[in-house]
Amino acid sequence: MPAKHNLIYGVRDGKTISIEEVESGLNCGCVCPACGEVLVAKKGKQMMHHFAHYSGHSCEYGYESSLHLAAKEILAKTKKILLPAVFLSFPNSYKDKELLSEPKEITFDRVALEQPFQDIIPDVVLYTGEKKLFLEIYVTHAVDETKLEKIKRLGVSTLEIDLSKQDSSLTETELTEILLQERKEKHWLFNAVEDRWLKRFY
Repeated sequence: MPAKHNLIYGVRDGKTISIEEVESGLNCGCVCPACGEVLVAKKGKQMMHHFAHYSGHSCEYGYESSLHLAAKEILAKTKKILLPAVFLSFPNSYKDKELLSEPKEITFDRVALEQPFQDIIPDVVLYTGEKKLFLEIYVTHAVDETKLEKIKRLGVSTLEIDLSKQDSSLTETELTEILLQERKEKHWLFNAVEDRWLKRFY
């Protein structure tokens, strides 16, 4: 597993926990958030602290799953997120994009992880009453065109959190800042307000 994908979050008693919060070795009492295998906490002086599978198995999705869980727990605790600005862009035109909405903080009622909607499964779903906002957390696999077209057909605004360039030292505090502050890691994959405005012109 590449260094940037070191597993730094495990699951203990059903909750995500950072490598910095646990004892070294098997006493950490953690399992992998993706495959459920027992983890051992590696907390020596030479390498960066990280979890490893006790069996020696290399889990492809452990790191990504752990960040999904960590983001869900942060959002469930704060019940808020800062949305980036919304711009109206004009395809195949020299016209400058127009600002529709400044960055704004929203609050929501509840958060769900990987809940199916028709034939797609967003990473995280935020609910405010009946209104929904999808979050896609990009670590190793970006949303492809097929999934994006399905999102557009559903008409649900979808925000991408791009963590692909973050190294394995990403802490819970840093992840919280990305979610709650104005950061370049957040951008719209699809915005329903922009889409409605575009349909007025095309």
